[in-house]
Amino acid sequence: MISGTYIPIVIMPHDIAGITIAEGLILILLLTVITVLFMKFIIWYIHHII
Repeated sequence: MISGTYIPIVIMPHDIAGITIAEGLILILLLTVITVLFMKFIIWYIHHII
């Protein structure tokens, strides 16, 4: 669900930046991991405030 939003961003600048499929997949994985960790941190932070 989260990675689906990043796919068009990776595919679109392919010709301009010369991003390979492997680099695109790594970018998607990194963005997904960062997003998941960030969401977990926000949830943890909110729980500790309350």
